[in-house]
Amino acid sequence: MASPSERQLIQLQIEHLFDQMIEQQRKKVAKVARRIRPNLSDDDLRDPHSHPEINASPHWNWEDGLLAGLIAGQTAVIRELQDTARKTTSNPDDEEATHLKRPTTDSNETNRP
Repeated sequence: MASPSERQLIQLQIEHLFDQMIEQQRKKVAKVARRIRPNLSDDDLRDPHSHPEINASPHWNWEDGLLAGLIAGQTAVIRELQDTARKTTSNPDDEEATHLKRPTTDSNETNRP
């Protein structure tokens, strides 16, 4: 098992990787939008639904969906890493550690075919 400092380093590396992928995808989304409407400002890109020609583009929607997926993935992975770090550093008798434990399944659920 990794030490707390090793886990912290791994988490920073993962965060950095996600940041790079998200930044690259943001640039791609902007590039596709500006192919459709060349004079878009950065503020316009934050509200693309105000520009129907962009919002109607399947290519732009695809790229924007990839960006949304990367952001959601980053949030989920970082949260899981933080939860794992808390669980491994908490005292099992501690109330917070008990709160973080996953619920056990009902015995009826385990007997299903």
